[in-house]
Amino acid sequence: GEHVLRQRAELHTELFTERCSQMFEEYVDLLRAVFNHYRSLGKRPGERKKKKTLAFSSWLQLMKDAQVVDDGFTQRDVGHAFSLAKEVRCDETTSMRHMELSWSEFLVGLGAIV
Repeated sequence: GEHVLRQRAELHTELFTERCSQMFEEYVDLLRAVFNHYRSLGKRPGERKKKKTLAFSSWLQLMKDAQVVDDGFTQRDVGHAFSLAKEVRCDETTSMRHMELSWSEFLVGLGAIV
């Protein structure tokens, strides 16, 4: 618990800077296109609504397609980056939201990967 909270705080300190904001602005269209593409892959059978979030399975597919996993960065690290990106909420047991990333969480997750 405490260790993960420290890691999350350190990640936020590194990410929420002017330099990162400038990089985001430069690549926002590409990042949004990637998010939208992989978001559409996580649609469950019978789901009609357009999803606003990216499912964990889609996150894993993105990481696989981007060839992120190697000798220095494991599948477990990919899952850890996903969990670090999640906003802390106390009511996430009533839906599958804990297994999905919003747009802003997606950006934090990418930052955790980098």
